[in-house]
Amino acid sequence: MKFTEQYPGFERVLASSGLTVDDCEVFQKEVFAMYDTLAESIPMESASKHWKLVKPAHAREAFQEVNTFANLLGLSPLLAHYVAIACSAHDLGRMVQANKRVGTKPAGFDVIFDDAYREIPYDDSDERHGYESVLVLRPILGAFCETEAGRWLLDAVLHHSLKANPTLEMCGGSEESLALCGIVRDIDKVLGFQEAADYTGNPERKAKERLQNWLKQTETDLGWGTELGRIDPAAFLMATPLEQPIDRQKCRSYEAYMLQFLKWLFGFARTEMQDVALHEGGPQTVAGYLLKQLEATPDQRAHLLAMLKSYRGGALLR
Repeated sequence: MKFTEQYPGFERVLASSGLTVDDCEVFQKEVFAMYDTLAESIPMESASKHWKLVKPAHAREAFQEVNTFANLLGLSPLLAHYVAIACSAHDLGRMVQANKRVGTKPAGFDVIFDDAYREIPYDDSDERHGYESVLVLRPILGAFCETEAGRWLLDAVLHHSLKANPTLEMCGGSEESLALCGIVRDIDKVLGFQEAADYTGNPERKAKERLQNWLKQTETDLGWGTELGRIDPAAFLMATPLEQPIDRQKCRSYEAYMLQFLKWLFGFARTEMQDVALHEGGPQTVAGYLLKQLEATPDQRAHLLAMLKSYRGGALLR
């Protein structure tokens, strides 16, 4: 069933809100400009330069993906623009976190950053950046935030960063908020899997991921985040169902980090979006990488292979 058929309330509420395509385009330009502004204060030599360079581009990619999937989801032009705002704005909080990480604060952002620092001190938790994205997005949307459609959008951005799929209760009982959040999360996953070959085959990318995700450990040279030829902790594979998410911050080997990445596949809200990721081959690339790496740990490899064979007739094997 097409998205608009499943959730007819979107078209009705958007029409009553007075939102136009022109309004959306203005909001969109301000969102992109905000990424660039928040990136300016991050030093190129800092550990957060990855976000400085990558996240503004990621926002634009998310915007383009909505256009790509508009027909697949059955989105009208106005609804596509509305969804695109949520999808492109969802990682604004990443830029806030990147600034907090290195102790910088862009000029003119005292109120937003003071709130972010007070409520959520930086602690490497990527589950929290949805909150900070909302802090930055509210002034951009202005009075639209007070409409029903505005509240759905903010709720979707707020909850998109949770590890496990958000629930209807978390979204205040709004099926529309939950559905919009699902699209944001699904497009984020599709984009992530498009980089699977880079994650698994590019030594420079692996080094960046290690620095970004294991900064505290790498400073003391504990070897966290390196390729060890095994899933560490082993329980993330041997005692955890393939479909169950695992905590990125507790992954001690790069292979465990990639297992965490593979598990994104099972968090898609919409099967048609999951099918896109499978069709493009990213999840299969990650699965193949893990099987190759675990040749040094035969018991783990055999366990993973058995689980992969049982999923959709071996759809992850190629």
